[in-house]
Amino acid sequence: MMFETIAVYSGLIATLWIFIGVYVASLFYEGYSHC
Repeated sequence: MMFETIAVYSGLIATLWIFIGVYVASLFYEGYSHC
């Protein structure tokens, strides 16, 4: 039970970091489109 909770949270954190990375990249590189 505890391991599953840790796995879920680590997955959410990894996904969050991916979105943050894309957002920061879009700020640094003007004209950057993720479409």
